[in-house]
Amino acid sequence: MFLSYIGLALMFKRLESRLSLGWLFLASLWLDLVCGLFSMADIEIIEPDPELAGVFPVSFKSIPYSHSLAAAVFWAVVLAAVVYYVRRPKGLGVLYIGVLVVSHWFFDLLFHRADLPLLPWDKGVYGYGLWGSFGATVGISVLIFCIGLFFYWQAARQANSRIGRVFWCVMIALVGIFLGDAMVTPALIDDVVTGFLLLWLLVPLGKWVDFTRPDAYVAIR
Repeated sequence: MFLSYIGLALMFKRLESRLSLGWLFLASLWLDLVCGLFSMADIEIIEPDPELAGVFPVSFKSIPYSHSLAAAVFWAVVLAAVVYYVRRPKGLGVLYIGVLVVSHWFFDLLFHRADLPLLPWDKGVYGYGLWGSFGATVGISVLIFCIGLFFYWQAARQANSRIGRVFWCVMIALVGIFLGDAMVTPALIDDVVTGFLLLWLLVPLGKWVDFTRPDAYVAIR
């Protein structure tokens, strides 16, 4: 259920327009990107569970290294350090990258069923389970996404740039993919892992559609 994380990334573009959407998408999706890799390597365990009500009927049996709160803080520091080393962004860009990574965990706390630990070795798990309601999941995710689009539009105005048609086409396509995912029940673990791995494609896509091509990239160096 990636749409709310994309919305968060779009919001942060308003705070730091010099950061590419590629980096912001990477930060907001990072915990799921890592989870997909760890699941493929059998480091973490996730399984489809058709008996679960609502959307995304997947049981996260063991996700301590990607989705514990402590792991989220660790990955936030790591990714912020990478962004600083690679891009040396001005202002608070590095801080925003870290905040985006950790914010993913708190959004997951709303949507996930009780499967999020605080510490990797902690047996206690948390989650308010909004995935149990199709209406709440879609409504909140679309709302956050739309707010993010508004903030992104403001960022474009602030940078004296414009948003190209390709961007809007991609955003509409992402909403369609999100709604399709919300109505599909994965049958095999390979389907779930593939879904997580496909999220990696959003990172270069985000950089490509950011404002216009190519002059807008002056704003993200």
